[in-house]
Amino acid sequence: MTEEKSLNFPIQGRASCPNCGSEEQIARQYFSELESKGKIPKDSLTHGCQLRLPIMQVLTGPIVSPKAEIPILTIDFDVCGVCFTIYATSITVINQAVQMKQVGPQMNKGQSPFEGLPFGHG
Repeated sequence: MTEEKSLNFPIQGRASCPNCGSEEQIARQYFSELESKGKIPKDSLTHGCQLRLPIMQVLTGPIVSPKAEIPILTIDFDVCGVCFTIYATSITVINQAVQMKQVGPQMNKGQSPFEGLPFGHG
């Protein structure tokens, strides 16, 4: 019987392109330029681009409180400045506190209980 491997977060990704080895990262360079021009606060973006995948199945069970936390898989990635390969620079899981809207007659018809959340459909 094989032992199931468990992931330990954060997972450090690549600092250079896996295809050509270049350390030029388009998003990181662009955000650095915006910081140096004063258009965004210093250290506001540390990982280039980011993809957040909320794990919504956690919210399908009974919720005791209107406040809940959901795990969000966060993948930081960038694009090589030489060959344009997209690659992960780090992968983490964060817990996002969310306040659930009460579902019931007081909600507008068709209104989602997830409306207004950073990943919601509202």
